Amino acid sequence: MMLTCREKHTLRLQSDVEGSSSVELTAPSSLSVVLSVAVSIYLQQKGKGRPETFQRAAKRACGYVIEVCADKHLEAYR
Repeated sequence: MMLTCREKHTLRLQSDVEGSSSVELTAPSSLSVVLSVAVSIYLQQKGKGRPETFQRAAKRACGYVIEVCADKHLEAYR
């Protein structure tokens, strides 16, 4: 049975959460941005002159994270 990318990420996330005994939560700083905004900024700065596949890959990879973990401030991802 082949797993989809989303299923793999979900399994990895579950094993990480189960393996950790405590999770430290910190409040985001006033300079922090959410992942979706960070991807947009990254693509504006680094995506110029790159092929369309570069932008699609970045959006897809971050989309998986947002889908599984939600669109949080960058400091909230651990």
